[in-house]
Amino acid sequence: MDCIDLFCGCGGLSKGFSNKGFSIIAAFENWDAAIQCYTKNFKHKVYKHDLHDWEKAIELIEEKAKLNQARAPRLLGKYNDNEIFVIVGKYGPYIKFNNQNITLEKGSNAATLTLEEAIQQITSMGTKNVLVSFPENDNIKVVNGRYGAYITNGTDNFKIPKDVAPQKLTFQEVTQIISQSTPTAKKRFIRKK
Repeated sequence: MDCIDLFCGCGGLSKGFSNKGFSIIAAFENWDAAIQCYTKNFKHKVYKHDLHDWEKAIELIEEKAKLNQARAPRLLGKYNDNEIFVIVGKYGPYIKFNNQNITLEKGSNAATLTLEEAIQQITSMGTKNVLVSFPENDNIKVVNGRYGAYITNGTDNFKIPKDVAPQKLTFQEVTQIISQSTPTAKKRFIRKK
């Protein structure tokens, strides 16, 4: 449960509440020496505010409560028997699905994301870098990778000749390239001592 410490002083009341499992979301104090002491004891924000202006204090409390509510994991629903959560993390909002973290697309808002939008982002994740796919074989694809386009058959990757436009490759040309070339070697990284 969340709570707020008014006239927090050095934090005795906050300490007692946090020891009993409460989450202190904000503290208010007007005395500089007490604020300095409080910030050494706790990591959450202390507002220097005179509580005679209680309307401003309520605004600050509501703002902080909304921020904490937006940061809490929000269950959107289920897809393929797996729960979908939207979470605002340290590096921004993301979708948690089937032990995968999927960064939200630009323009998406974690607070208003719907289940349908999340499912669309989850399903498009696997096809985001696919340039050409073939109905003849689902495993064979032309993919745009970090260092340029390449062909994959699901297990191995193959270089595309430099004089060939990747988007215009046909299934016959791709299978010919696969049969005539060797797969690219998978690089293994060795940790330096």
